[in-house]
Amino acid sequence: MTGNEIYKSAVSLIGGDTVCAFECDESLSLRSALNNINLLLADLAAGTKIENLNDEIPSDESVTGALPYGVAMLMCTQNGYYERQGFFAEIYSSMRAKCKNCVTSVKDVMPKQVVL
Repeated sequence: MTGNEIYKSAVSLIGGDTVCAFECDESLSLRSALNNINLLLADLAAGTKIENLNDEIPSDESVTGALPYGVAMLMCTQNGYYERQGFFAEIYSSMRAKCKNCVTSVKDVMPKQVVL
């Protein structure tokens, strides 16, 4: 699946057309989509990044299945559609839990107190 296919799927989920889901500049929306996809890839498949929307996303089906919902979530947040954002966040979160490469816990990195 390519970045462009992820973007079109996200726009379709939101209910917009594939040119631009919102009343915005198409190039801005596409640039935002690339940034959003890379942000989500850092979460779902660490170390994976695409350079443009025509690049193939080198991940398994669980990652590519979650990406449209994550991109839709971020696009709704960026454009003030908070009810829709919550809906997509719930779906993305449940699909994220099924990904094999996701970070499931974060190591505590607080420094230990030194007693003098």
